[in-house]
Amino acid sequence: MKRKRRIRTALNVTQEGEEIKLGDPDDQHLEWELHLSGLTDEEWKAVEELFHGCEGSLRSFCFLDPTGNLLAWSGDLARTVWQREALLGVSPGILDPFGGEGAARLVNLGQTEQTISQALDVPANFHYCLSLYVRSAAPGRVKLRQWSGSRARATEFEVTSSWRRIFQTANLGGTEARVYFGLALPAGGSVEVYGLQVEPQRGASAYKESRERGGIYRNARFAGDELRVRSDGVDSHSSVIRIAVNLKQS
Repeated sequence: MKRKRRIRTALNVTQEGEEIKLGDPDDQHLEWELHLSGLTDEEWKAVEELFHGCEGSLRSFCFLDPTGNLLAWSGDLARTVWQREALLGVSPGILDPFGGEGAARLVNLGQTEQTISQALDVPANFHYCLSLYVRSAAPGRVKLRQWSGSRARATEFEVTSSWRRIFQTANLGGTEARVYFGLALPAGGSVEVYGLQVEPQRGASAYKESRERGGIYRNARFAGDELRVRSDGVDSHSSVIRIAVNLKQS
């Protein structure tokens, strides 16, 4: 898979022959080239149906960046995009596992479990991997949680004084178009966390910090009006799919 950013650049030449280049912030594009192989008949049919439903490049669709972090502000848990229960305190600027100060300390000041979470407008019937780094001064436990309006999944993990990356993969199923991803602390719990990430796949890849937007693009389009496929055998197909997003519109 290839991913690239394209920015329109205006070129001005002065009377002295000096070139001045200025990027146009209103004309920035992201492009993906997906090399797909081993697709079953059913999987290829789904690709074809989406392509024809969009009439090639005419209509847009929601695209989840397979190389990105779907969460917004993954390194700043004090942002309003994070929903925090009332008795859960957040302190940023903590030493992280890579020597920076990107971690945060979470403290549950209540007598019941408290959760910090972020809601993403993504389909519930998809595989997502929620991951983060965690440690605690005293041994304890935390839960990673994924839930929708009708279904939920929680996985409990032990926490020690050493940084450890934990992850949870789930497919909640159902027809909901919003999923919540969160971390729950027991009463009196205190942990340090870093690198919260959600990916549209079954496993965790290297952490990518996100800022005001995550890897969800609601106005993606096919980059062309032709769809080619190669049949490699029974129930096995391959294709190269190109997808583009205008960042100003997405």
